[in-house]
Amino acid sequence: MSAFRAGSTAGPGRAARAAPAGEALAHLSGDLRGAAVRGTLWSGVNVAVATTVSAAVFLLAARLLAVEDFGTVALALAIVAALGCLVPVAFGDALVQRAAIAPRHLDTVFWACILASAALYAVLAAGAGPVARWTGHPDLASILPVLGLRLPLDAAAAVPLALIQRRMRFRQIALRTTAANLAGGAACVVLALAGGGLWSLVAMHLVTAAAGAVVLWLSAGWSPGFDVTAGAWRDLRRFGLAAGGLRALDELRLDQLILGALAGPAMLGLYYFARRLSQIATDLTVGVVNPVASVLLATVQADRERRRRAFAMGGFAAAAASFPVAAGLLALADPAIPLLFGAQWAEAVPAVRALAVLLALAGVGVIQAALIKGCGEAGWWFRYQLLQQGLNAALVALLHDHGLAVMMWALAAKTALLWPLSVRKTLHLLGAGPAPYRDSLLAPAAAAAAMLAVLLLMPLLLPPLAAWALLGLQVAAGAAVYAAALALAAPASLRVLLGALSQRRAGLA
Repeated sequence: MSAFRAGSTAGPGRAARAAPAGEALAHLSGDLRGAAVRGTLWSGVNVAVATTVSAAVFLLAARLLAVEDFGTVALALAIVAALGCLVPVAFGDALVQRAAIAPRHLDTVFWACILASAALYAVLAAGAGPVARWTGHPDLASILPVLGLRLPLDAAAAVPLALIQRRMRFRQIALRTTAANLAGGAACVVLALAGGGLWSLVAMHLVTAAAGAVVLWLSAGWSPGFDVTAGAWRDLRRFGLAAGGLRALDELRLDQLILGALAGPAMLGLYYFARRLSQIATDLTVGVVNPVASVLLATVQADRERRRRAFAMGGFAAAAASFPVAAGLLALADPAIPLLFGAQWAEAVPAVRALAVLLALAGVGVIQAALIKGCGEAGWWFRYQLLQQGLNAALVALLHDHGLAVMMWALAAKTALLWPLSVRKTLHLLGAGPAPYRDSLLAPAAAAAAMLAVLLLMPLLLPPLAAWALLGLQVAAGAAVYAAALALAAPASLRVLLGALSQRRAGLA
């Protein structure tokens, strides 16, 4: 940390700042396996705390707020996210991926993000009234200028986050996420209980962004200078633009914009609810593996054999985590959603089931994405995601009149049909046949299938029970069956994974 501070306070001169910072800015080079396992452990802590807080807040908000409140805020978030795609925060990914960086790269990315976010916020604040009138949602006139403050907050956090990720210091990321979710969740709960309505959701998103930015700045130990150069921008441009395109596809939320404009806040509220529930499930599973896999696969990009081993380990871990949650959502969405969140959300059940299929694909896709981008092929991944998101927007526009269920299952089918394209690219980068890829998924898939069968059969075989009691028994039995089946199907893989975790557990201290 001291190297970063020393580099940033020596003045804007390039030579004065580059020398002490050079070693500190390098990728982690020693004990990558230990760092990856420690990172996974900290990602697990991060996800466990953050997801618990998010799920509790989401549960309470869903019970206290109307479906239309969720829809209005979802539309506002989509508008802010669309503008946020023009802020070059994805150049932080280029700072992580590039083998060697200097302080001028950090300064250039930081000031580009700050200036772009300030300009875009001014546009958003000035246009909030016209947007509200055009969409027919009057609340947007007051919501957008407040929620739009996320633009400069996210921009300010881009470089500190990149520095922490580059050194695989996932404990700091866990601290940031925990603090941000606690602060945002507290703001949401207080306002919701006080009758704040949709403003409780606005406060949650804004406070979360602000708290996360503060923690990142305190953890990174870096402050910006003014060594902004065109050369530094050119160094990062190729990967940064591709990463920016990918981020735009993830953040643009064309589906929410189209639904908000064409179908109204009620349908958008149901859709947003299903998406949010799916995101919590994703964070709980592949969210543990993704941050570590992205940095690790970028670090070993030049060594094909190490790349294969890292991919095999990450693929098995991601599938083992995501497949049972997807199976649980498929089997239990119908009884669980009205019971937990209220009867007003029962219409979201078909969307949740369709998104469960996408969650199973995401369990593998997150590792594929990390491999492809880590090997410098972010442009290919951008084109693939552009195809996916473009078809998503088209299907939403064409099918929203046919109901939420038809639209969501069409989206799931489209994703599955395009899936072989990413598999083919993955196998090419690994330089291997399909067997290792297939073998890493067979055991989790078989165990999840056994779990799904048990969950579906239990209501038919058990005597009549209260809804809460039956749901609890299903969850407990499903978890036990999955764990036993996975242990029988892949004992060697589990031993390697659990052995590595147990050896490195002390590294959390």
